[in-house]
Parts: sequence; structure tokens; C-alpha cells
Amino acid sequence: MCVGFELTGDPTVAETRRQTEARIRNLLATYPMIDHVWFWQSEGLGGGGAIASMDSPLGAIVHRLRPTFAYLGSEERIGEAARVAAWVEFAHGVVGGLRPDLRVIVSGWGGDAWMRFSDFYVGLDQVLPRDIVFAALDNIDPTAQPHVSEVYGKLSPGREKWPIPWFESDGGGSRRDQWFSQANVKPFTRLVRDARAKGCQGLLGIHWQTRGIEEVAAYTAQYAWNPDLGYEDFYAEFARKCFGTQHGPEMARVLLRLEALGPRWTGASGQVECGGFQWFSDERRPREENFQALAEIDATLGRLAAACAEGPGRRHAERLRYLRASVAFALRFDRAAVELTEGAASRTWCTPQKRRGDRARRTKRCAWQAKHSTLWVRVRSARPWSITRRGSPARATSATSPPSTSRRTPPSSACGNARRPPSVKAGRCLDPRCKPTVRS
Repeated sequence: MCVGFELTGDPTVAETRRQTEARIRNLLATYPMIDHVWFWQSEGLGGGGAIASMDSPLGAIVHRLRPTFAYLGSEERIGEAARVAAWVEFAHGVVGGLRPDLRVIVSGWGGDAWMRFSDFYVGLDQVLPRDIVFAALDNIDPTAQPHVSEVYGKLSPGREKWPIPWFESDGGGSRRDQWFSQANVKPFTRLVRDARAKGCQGLLGIHWQTRGIEEVAAYTAQYAWNPDLGYEDFYAEFARKCFGTQHGPEMARVLLRLEALGPRWTGASGQVECGGFQWFSDERRPREENFQALAEIDATLGRLAAACAEGPGRRHAERLRYLRASVAFALRFDRAAVELTEGAASRTWCTPQKRRGDRARRTKRCAWQAKHSTLWVRVRSARPWSITRRGSPARATSATSPPSTSRRTPPSSACGNARRPPSVKAGRCLDPRCKPTVRS
């Protein structure tokens, strides 16, 4: 079990070091069951940070470690790598003093085609203790390259290393979506083999969905026990276990076909993490041939679901229902998204004639409701609320104020009916958006 946090700020400042040590102590007290403490570089700093003054304590550390990190090129990256090295060395010492049984992990946003924190590992491997694990996030798009970061093949033989490819991307490359399947099993067949070839002792996956990443997580886990596991062989066995011997072969073909459709299944891009709501996050749009394929798959799933409605097949019915619902969601969402993005909805549903008709119908409805409703009013100088029928004076029951028979003014309206007919003024509009306030 791993728990950790980012190491921010200047590691040579006494107060910053004190606060970091306090956080480590609190973490170990709160999670005594952990076996690793995980320290991170902040996201995006693989490209470098602020350059420390040469006459500062941090500047002295950068100067001492410059030969080790000179391969990084820029002063910003060299300085950031030195800062990370100083922080991890300090944090490792604190953890070791409190819990010698725990291992330390150092991580950041890496990947040779992404934020490149993993580049730092070559130099960190030379200056950090050998018991520290290196485990960085890899390329945000698992199809960006057919391998994990090259640095994992360049580290000391005794260094433990765990690449972290993305089971699903939150907004980079070709996998720009957070709601639908990203079809990442085939890309991972290459990544896990490359990690093994580089001598990595472990491999993790980053994700936010649970059931949505079942297939790629299952392949990754099974490959660890069976390095000869092939793509088609995995799906044959997966479908047999999930859908039974009778329907397994057909469902394996269905699942392989869905994977072949690619991320989101429709061919479109989707919602990214760092942004407001988007129907599509780039120029890619659903393809009609994908819609047709999904419709055919839906028909197949419907037929199999009917066959599993009774008898032994009932234990597979829930999985079929879930998969069919996922296909239907993708179809309906993206068809609607295309129409809404192209503006068809605004032309069809929001015409001036329709708006005027809506107002007229609301006015008529409010008038009828006012005629048949009981009005809650607050009368001038009277604190309690009282009830009155339409057309009868309101009677307050205040011990401190005399009853008032003053003429009431129309309630204000939140339902859009600013000009009500006389019959509405004496009563209450029951439109849920209308909260009348009686003015005296």
C-alpha cells in the first residue's frame, strides 16, 4: 500500500523542511499499515522550474549536481532535477528514521512523448540511495509510442522500477475522453512486453473508472503470470469466463470488434479533464460506419440477452445488460452531440414562435392554478403566515399587530409571466419556478 504527496518549494529552507517532516510524521501516524511512501514532483515540472540564485543554498546544490544532470540540457531542467534530488534525499532520511521498514518511491509526470520527468531518473539513479523505487507516469496516450520510457532500460541493475502507463487518458493524444471506453487492450500488449524487456519489476496503471477499464486491467494482471498471453487468446478466455462456454466464442468476436472501433467506439473525441463541458474536444466527429457497427453489435447483444433470460445463462445476463447499455449510451450520446454541435437544436426547438407559444401556455396554466389554489400570504405588520382563499381577506393571528385588510399587490413571478391576467393577480401561480412574494 502506497500513500504520499508532492514535494514543493525550496528544500534548503528550514521552515519548509520542518513542514515537510511534519507531513511525513502525520502520514505515518494516519496510515500505519502502508509499506511504501510515495513522493511526487508537481505536474508539469519535467520541463524545468525556476532557476535558483547561484549564491543561495539551493544554488550551491544545483552547482554541485550540474555535472550529473548536464545531459538534460537547459538550466531550468538541471535546477529542477537537483531540487528533486535534494528533497527526496531529505524525505528518505526522515522516513528511514521513523520507519526503517518502509520503502520510498519517487514519481512525476513522465513519458518520452509527454512531460518527461522520467528523463531525470538517469541522474537521480546516480545520487539517490539504491532502495528508492523509480515509478513515473508514462505517456498519457498509450498509443503515443509502442514502449514505456527508454530510461527504464538505462538504470542500475539493482534499481527497482515500476512504469505507470495510462489505462485511460484524461485528455491527451488520441484518447481524449473520460466517459466512454478507450479500447486500450491492444496498446497495452506492447507496453507490458517492453517493460518486461527493460527489466522492470512491476507495472502500474492510472485510471478513474472501475468497470470501464476491466479488460485492460485484466490483460495487464494476467500477463504478469503468463508472458506468452496473446491478444486474441486473452479475449477468448475472458469471454468464456464472463459469458459462458456456449456464448463465449461469439462474445469474444463482439469484444474484439468493439476494441477495433477504437476509443469511444464512435470515432469521435470526448470530454477532457482540464476544461469545461465539451461535446467534442477536437475536430474528430463520429463516423457513420461506427454507428452502423454499434447498431449491429447492439442487435447481437439483444439476441444473446434474450437467450440468457432463463436457465443457467441468467448468471451472464447482468454483464450483457451492462455492455448493451454502454453501447446504447455511446450511440445516443454521440448522435445527439452531432445534432447539438451543428446547431440543429437551436433552429428546431428555440424559434421565436415556439417561445411565444410557451409563454401563452404558461400564462393559461398559471391562471387556472390560481383559480383553484389556496394562497399563502404574508400580511402587512403581521409576522405569522396565514391562509386565505381567493377573493377573501387574509386574517393575521399576531398578538402584537392588528389584522390588516389592505389591498394586496400581485406576487412577483419567477416563471416568466410578467403580465398576468386579472384572474391570476388574486391567486398563486403553482409553477415550480414561481415563488410569490406578496408586497404590502
